Amino acid sequence: MLLAVAARSAGRRPRPPVGPPRAGLRLAHVFAHPNGTGFIGPDADGLLRAILVDALMSSARTHVVTTHSTVTRLLGGKPGNARELTVLDLLEDTVEYLESPAAMPSYGPSAILWVTTPDADTDVVYQTLLDRPRHGLIALCAGLWPHGPTYVIDQDDPFSGDRVDPPILTKEQALTALATG
Repeated sequence: MLLAVAARSAGRRPRPPVGPPRAGLRLAHVFAHPNGTGFIGPDADGLLRAILVDALMSSARTHVVTTHSTVTRLLGGKPGNARELTVLDLLEDTVEYLESPAAMPSYGPSAILWVTTPDADTDVVYQTLLDRPRHGLIALCAGLWPHGPTYVIDQDDPFSGDRVDPPILTKEQALTALATG
């Protein structure tokens, strides 16, 4: 079950995506918001895993940027065959990377997906989005996101309504998909 909660600064309840994504629309784009998007709840990591796998397996040349701690939490470590995955040590390193020309390879990826866990540094992530607007930069954050929508991801929520359950992957499912994809 996918629920949206209003971020403190958003002022209104964001409308969560419903129904299957349109053909050619990658999972990261379904949740993309110009100010970034947050994910909380017991299945948040499972959804972030699914988004990460979807982006890495995409033929749309999505470049993924994250930290060692985030990729370790989501996948258990960096998969060896993920050529479009840049893993850096710290959040500050990802910010420097995204501000550099290296973040935009010469072939021009269709999107740059920034999967991060900002914790107390949400302002750093948000400022990067404001200072360095890049066409196709999508910031998806584990945790409450005060600058845009935050989605509560809980597949066991009895109040499913008309919402569609997002894909949730375990570490093993994600690694299998990346190894066979």
